[in-house]
Amino acid sequence: MRALASEGTRYPWYVAPAAVLVRFLLAAVLGTCRVVEVVGEERLEELARSGRAAVFTFWHNRSNFCGYFLRKRWLGAGRSLGIITSLSQEGEIAARTARAYGLRVARGSVGGGGLSGLKALHRMVRKDGVSVLSVADGSRGPVYQAQPGVIVLAQTAKAPLVPLSYVASSCWRLLSWDRMIVPKPFSRIAVAIGEPIEYPERLDKAEQGRAQAVLKETLDGLTEKARKALGL
Repeated sequence: MRALASEGTRYPWYVAPAAVLVRFLLAAVLGTCRVVEVVGEERLEELARSGRAAVFTFWHNRSNFCGYFLRKRWLGAGRSLGIITSLSQEGEIAARTARAYGLRVARGSVGGGGLSGLKALHRMVRKDGVSVLSVADGSRGPVYQAQPGVIVLAQTAKAPLVPLSYVASSCWRLLSWDRMIVPKPFSRIAVAIGEPIEYPERLDKAEQGRAQAVLKETLDGLTEKARKALGL
């Protein structure tokens, strides 16, 4: 038997149990970590009080705990949150996991359905008032190089772009293209949240390039602030 996705795509039977396993692993690993410092926490609180939807962004290899942290803090404050996942089997597992945690899900990727996925994220923010998570270096990298997509999303949706990063006292690095960082169980975590960035309605090519460079510098700086907060 095959699992049927809401978009009409059929997936192998093991996708459903795999999503359950992922939720178990997230609870067993990330759920045991302790956030000991949140640099710039007042920025998150001010944004929540404003009632505005935001685009939260971080490096791809830090997406697991950044997403986990925002789910706890943002959804915990009664705000809505959404993500984009690919149309692959891995994307379906991620989508099922996200929905189980109460997140809205748009389907698409950089290739193939990427444009429709970006449009769905735009609708979430602009029309539905849902804040979204979007990786700064995209789903294909290069790692630690800010791509235009997240900036265009914030710009066209007229939403603040909120950068954040984290550092764990102990972690694994996976053998993926981005060397995904996974905190080890019971690690201490420091999170750093940057000042929300507002973009003008239009950016020319040079301005877009500068915006990407500033975003990279900001995210790298937030990682260093989190590192110092842990005393590493």
